[in-house]
Amino acid sequence: MKNLSDKKVDPSIECLTRLFPEDFIRNTASETGFIRRERKIDPVILFWVIVLGFGVNFLMTIRGLKRKYENESDGKLPQEVCNSCT
Repeated sequence: MKNLSDKKVDPSIECLTRLFPEDFIRNTASETGFIRRERKIDPVILFWVIVLGFGVNFLMTIRGLKRKYENESDGKLPQEVCNSCT
């Protein structure tokens, strides 16, 4: 994930990150079976993309989510993860 210390962070975002720390998100993702092994999708990045992306514009498309995830993770999702997104 991009280094947040390089950017000025909105106080409401700071509050959310305290409510949902990275360890909590990763542990919850593992405990609920969302992830079995962390290779292709980072649950923390996906969580924040969905929470912050849909919070403002709930009509965002799946393609937009894919672009946002790739932008935040500095990588591309493998084709088999999101066949219908391209």
